[in-house]
Amino acid sequence: MIAGFEQLLERHKIPFVIVGGQAIARKVPTATQDIDLLVLVDDMNATAEALAKDPVVRFVDPPSSGMAGGEARIAGVNIDFDLLSPASYSGGRPGRDFFVYVRRYGSEGRFATPPVVWYMRLVAGDRAIYGSKIATDIRNGAPVEWLDGTRAIARRFGTLSRVDEGVVFVRQLLGIAGPLRARNSNDPKAPGSLPPARE
Repeated sequence: MIAGFEQLLERHKIPFVIVGGQAIARKVPTATQDIDLLVLVDDMNATAEALAKDPVVRFVDPPSSGMAGGEARIAGVNIDFDLLSPASYSGGRPGRDFFVYVRRYGSEGRFATPPVVWYMRLVAGDRAIYGSKIATDIRNGAPVEWLDGTRAIARRFGTLSRVDEGVVFVRQLLGIAGPLRARNSNDPKAPGSLPPARE
């Protein structure tokens, strides 16, 4: 399934990183069935239109709020997918900055690391829905220290206050007391943190 999507995006020369539940599932069990992809494209509308013409793609919805969803038939199975614009996660900086940062420092092969996935969920998603998903990941064995890496990314992109609201919510769901740790954004020893990008 994953390989089929990689081939689809490569056919259309779309740079991507696999995010969402598929990336988390490489580390801890998840129930995810769809595929979320962070993509670097100049025009999401044109990209959606091009993909919609591919023979394995059943449909692509018109892009909205920095994403385009659709369905493809890969290896005889219908799979839902979402294409996500990095501009939704870059804290006002160019979307390319976030994409390049994830590619260089926040991915293992074609998969984003869990702190990146959690960051994306907390910075742009519904706190109750995605905070609950993160809490479930932790109950399923994900180290709570990955939240430190999520906060390191938020410092880098100026979104710490929003992300910290989500982190506090996750900690409350898990019954974790105490204040959040203050960390230097350039501290490479912070658990799960990413090294600063080269300017």
